[in-house]
Amino acid sequence: MRPLEIEAWLFRLDRTEPSAPSLSEEEALRAADISDPLHRSRYERTRSAVRRVLAERLDLPPDQIALTRAAGGKPMLANRPGCEFSLSHSGAALVVATSGEPIGVDIETRGPRSDVLTLAGRFFSPEDCEMLRRAQGAPREEIFLRQWVAKEAALKAAGCGLAGGLREAACDCLDAEIRAVRWAAHHYSIQPFRLEDSTPGAIAWAGDRPAAIRWREPGELADRIAY
Repeated sequence: MRPLEIEAWLFRLDRTEPSAPSLSEEEALRAADISDPLHRSRYERTRSAVRRVLAERLDLPPDQIALTRAAGGKPMLANRPGCEFSLSHSGAALVVATSGEPIGVDIETRGPRSDVLTLAGRFFSPEDCEMLRRAQGAPREEIFLRQWVAKEAALKAAGCGLAGGLREAACDCLDAEIRAVRWAAHHYSIQPFRLEDSTPGAIAWAGDRPAAIRWREPGELADRIAY
């Protein structure tokens, strides 16, 4: 079986960007309404990075990339079949993933929580809650974050968001790593990853098909869309 090809890009939103933001008119208006300079800058750079990655993949100028949202709220390209993407930002980190089939990506930079069992009891499946109960101390918080990013990536890939099955979704593990998330008739493969600062993340795609994930750097973008 031919692997699903996925490209993943890592951006640091607090680093200086030499070029002007690549925003639609609607995005520019929304940015202007954000009073906090840091939040406004991160919003502009997030939207610019997404548009530039997609422009690179489709070999188009960034201003020709039209974005919309599916019924479940998932961001998608307008009238560009065959190019799927997902994004996740947490703190100053942004990951954008692209592929020819629906995918999901999630990262989580929040620090450890002492109430993970309470949170899991509200939002996680009984199987995943039991996995947490068996863990002790700091590993419990780490396992919680790994479960969270895997589930959210799978739900993004399905296009239904956190409200679409977070409590029903259960993690399948192999060698202590989450390799799949399943709920109802859904089954999504999971590739966990970590950023250089140990931030946990996950990429998800439908079924058991293997995936070839290629990590890219912003500097690899063509000069016409330089980041």
